[in-house]
Amino acid sequence: MTNVQAIELKPIELKQLAEDLHAFLKALEPARWRRELEPVMREHLESLRARLRDFLDRTYLPDRDEALATLRERLVAVREVLDGFSPGADAAHVAAQWNELRIKLLPAYEAVAASLKVQSIHVPSLRPTNYTRNFFHVLGGITVLVLIHHILPPDKIALTAGVLVAAAWTMEITRRFSGGINGVLMRIFSAVAHPHERYRVNSSTWYSMALLALALFMEPLACSLAVVVLATSDPAAAVIGRRWGRRRLTSGRTLEGSLAFVATGTLASLAVMTLYFDNLSPGAMILYALGASIPGAIVEVYSERIDDNFSIPMAVGCGVTLITWLLLAL
Repeated sequence: MTNVQAIELKPIELKQLAEDLHAFLKALEPARWRRELEPVMREHLESLRARLRDFLDRTYLPDRDEALATLRERLVAVREVLDGFSPGADAAHVAAQWNELRIKLLPAYEAVAASLKVQSIHVPSLRPTNYTRNFFHVLGGITVLVLIHHILPPDKIALTAGVLVAAAWTMEITRRFSGGINGVLMRIFSAVAHPHERYRVNSSTWYSMALLALALFMEPLACSLAVVVLATSDPAAAVIGRRWGRRRLTSGRTLEGSLAFVATGTLASLAVMTLYFDNLSPGAMILYALGASIPGAIVEVYSERIDDNFSIPMAVGCGVTLITWLLLAL
C-alpha cells in the first residue's frame, strides 16, 4: 500500500473533482447541448474517468469511519456510471445518448455532494431544466394569491401558513429517520423534485417558512409581490439563463437570466397591483415593481447555501417595505 493516502487528507482535490463533475453535468443540459460540443465533452469525460480512477486507486479509508465509507461508495458509483458510458457514432441519437448519461449521473453526483457536505466540503447542487417544476412553481404562486385575496380571511392567513410549515417539517423529519419513506416521497414527487432534495430540506418546506414569515411580518402588498415574483421570475431566469445565458455571474447564474428575472418580476408585479391594489398611482406601482424584482434578482444570484425559495420572497418583501417607507417619507 505504498503511496496510498487517507481520503480525508485530500479535501481540495475532492472539491475540484466534484466541481468539474458539476460543470460536466451542466454542459450536458439539453438546453445547452450543441452537437459541435461533443468532442469537448468526450475529452471532459475521459479526464473525469482518469482522475476519479486515479483518486480511488491511491486512497484508502480509516477503519470504522462510516461517513467516509459512504463517500467512497458514492464515488465508486459515479465511476461506474462514467465507465459504463460509451457514446455511439450514430449522429441522429448522440444527444439522446449524452442525455441518458446525464440522467444516470445526476443522482450519483448529488449523493457525493451530500457526503462531501458531511466532511465540510461544500460543492454546488444541480438544478436541471424541469418544465414540469416550472409550471408547478407558477401554479403554486397563483394558488397562494387566490387564497390570500379570495378565500382566506385576513386573520387566518398566518394560521394557514403555520399549518403548512408544521406539515412540511413533519414530513422532513420523518423522511430523515426513514430511508424508505424518503424514497417513496422522492418517487411521488419525482416530476417536480430536484435530485439534491433527497438529501436536503426540500424547496417547498423553505417556501412554506417564507410564507409564514411574510404573513407574520409583512403587509398584504409585500406578501402578494413576494409570492408572484418568486412564482414567475425564478422559472423565467432559469429557462432564459440556461438557454441563452452567456455572461456568467456567480453560482452558475448569468446576466441574461438575471435580466429576465427583473423583467418578468416587474411585469408580474404590475399585473398583481393592477388587479388587487388599483388605488396606487402608476408611479408608485412602477417603484414597487422595481423594488420587488431587483432585490429578488440580486438575492437569487447570491443564494448558495440558503434556498432561494426562502431568500427571494424575503428579499422581495423587504424591498417592497423599503419602498413604502420611502413613499411615506416623501
